[in-house]
Amino acid sequence: MSFNPFADVATQVEGQKVAGEERDSLGGQQLLPTNLYEVTISNFFQHAFDSGAKYIVLEGVTSDGKKIKFQEVVSNKQGGVTYEKDGEKFFLPGYNKMNGIAMLASRKELSGLEWEQKQVKLWSKAAGGEVLTPVPVAVNMIGKKVILGILEQTVNQTQKNDTTNKYESIHAGDGVPLVKDENVIDKAFDVETKKTIPELRAKAELPVFYKEWQEKYVGEGKGKVNRVKDKNLVLKKGGTGGNNTNAAGTQTAPPADNLFG
Repeated sequence: MSFNPFADVATQVEGQKVAGEERDSLGGQQLLPTNLYEVTISNFFQHAFDSGAKYIVLEGVTSDGKKIKFQEVVSNKQGGVTYEKDGEKFFLPGYNKMNGIAMLASRKELSGLEWEQKQVKLWSKAAGGEVLTPVPVAVNMIGKKVILGILEQTVNQTQKNDTTNKYESIHAGDGVPLVKDENVIDKAFDVETKKTIPELRAKAELPVFYKEWQEKYVGEGKGKVNRVKDKNLVLKKGGTGGNNTNAAGTQTAPPADNLFG
């Protein structure tokens, strides 16, 4: 069965100017050091949270055999892929990122991919483990290659506020933020030309941003990015206990143009 979970995106933005297309800005299974990785995509599927917001999961293998897995939220609770700020409409960052990866890997936007329903293992709260779940899989993304600029970063641990349904940064009673290390996809590049989507749109002669990204993030004394915030912390639910690390390092309580033609 073939269907497209993003078939209505063109309708959402028809006749409207939408800003926030991907721009060049320097700004998984196991943690990878910050670097540029050539990745072969092994799975690319869409699912939704109970709230209705859609997300995409990208799984792949780096050229040196390391498995990666990333999840990006690509819509709001109503299924929309844009938001408004100061009277201007923007694409959601997660949608922009995954749409760009789709274009670089398969030469098609999310709305142009071939989606088929397949079974994948997803976590089930009711079952207390992973269960086979039918989800839309972009079959023409499987086996495709892309270069990903992956950051290793340290960020705040968060917990959900049951009243506001928003996630808040936490501490364990000492006022020091609890933190975690994670990988994120910061930028994607074409595997053949090393160009970004904006460079391809501009028909740039050289892949300038690839070198700029590498110079900023890769090398001795660079690497891990610290994005820990120490403001507006709330106490971790359950009080102290656990095996969490705080910021001090101590143990504490727990529709596009043809870009390639």
